[in-house]
Amino acid sequence: MLTPEELSLIPDSFDGLFQQLDEYIMQDYARRIAKAAGVTDTAEWLGMRAEQIGLSKKEIQEETARILNLSQEDVRQIFEDAAFTSAEEDVGRFASAGLSAGRIAESAFLEKYIKAAIKQTNGLLENLTGTFGIATGQGAENLTEFYQRTLDFAQLQVSTGVADYNTAVRNAVRTLAEQGIQQIDYKTGHHMNIASAARMCVLTGVNQMARHMNDAICDELGLDLVEVTAHEGARPSHKEWQGGIYSRSGKSKKYRNLYTVTRLGQVDGLCGANCRHNFYGYLEGMPRTWSDGELANIDPPPFKYGGKEYTYYEAGQRMRYMERQIRKTKREAVGYEAAGLDDDFTAASIKLNRQKQEYRKFAKASKIRPKWERTQELGFNRFVSGKAASHYRKRKRNNG
Repeated sequence: MLTPEELSLIPDSFDGLFQQLDEYIMQDYARRIAKAAGVTDTAEWLGMRAEQIGLSKKEIQEETARILNLSQEDVRQIFEDAAFTSAEEDVGRFASAGLSAGRIAESAFLEKYIKAAIKQTNGLLENLTGTFGIATGQGAENLTEFYQRTLDFAQLQVSTGVADYNTAVRNAVRTLAEQGIQQIDYKTGHHMNIASAARMCVLTGVNQMARHMNDAICDELGLDLVEVTAHEGARPSHKEWQGGIYSRSGKSKKYRNLYTVTRLGQVDGLCGANCRHNFYGYLEGMPRTWSDGELANIDPPPFKYGGKEYTYYEAGQRMRYMERQIRKTKREAVGYEAAGLDDDFTAASIKLNRQKQEYRKFAKASKIRPKWERTQELGFNRFVSGKAASHYRKRKRNNG
């Protein structure tokens, strides 16, 4: 099994790659907006228009392919490390039941689930990049349509004297910076920033792989009972069932049905989208990780900040909001710099520093670890020692 703390580290370390893609598109867009607004002759702009949009589409496709190529290796490493970390922890938990490290590491089901999970997640990431778009007040537009419309509008504003050059470019940059590049479901209209969508994709994939591994281990040991993990700051609907003992079959007279209570397998349930809970086999009589009393008081007490009281869950949600605002301002700064708007770049940089200072102060007050990896590009961090992954790579070499 994987702990909630281990699961929380996996997607954060993955963030930087897709933030790079988001910022690359912001820079490309800002440069072309600056060029469009600089052409005051409508006939001249119409001659340049198709070329500019075509070049942009080609360059973005090339950058997207580069990011996906890098992400495939990271996904492989994440899933291999996660699988063997989970297996090693179960070995220690069930040593008395005769479950050995070699028995798990060499098993066919582990190899099968790792490969299947890696393939599925890489496929989902590739699909995400095929749904790029921008969510505006007028609805969702694909990236090419958005480029075409806003470049035309910037050029028209300046050429007709409705707005000066700097104003037209500044407004266009802000429009894209508001939410960044989105992954859009054009059927439902649901949209999410591409980096957030990639993070959710990887976290959910790892957790579902761990779930299948846990089921397989329980089947092998003949265990019907499982204990669900628990963590501070769980969403209210998950806090109701975290840390409990449940029956997989639903036949136990003492313990409730795992699927019915936790909605295991549903998008909003255990091991669903963005969920950090999982479960592991439980033998009757084993000590529980969390007592009922500990679960009832798992969250730190509420605290006050800026005249408002926050629960631990509310504080976590507030930090996610602050991270989104930091990323938005950073996109603005990137865009202004690419467009050559030096004064706007300086103002955005000052605003960004203030936001980071406030984020740091709130994190300290709430005693929640600040996730700087969600607000800037950092190196890729492994979350385990590498012992398990080294074993896997050695075995692969030996097997050719």
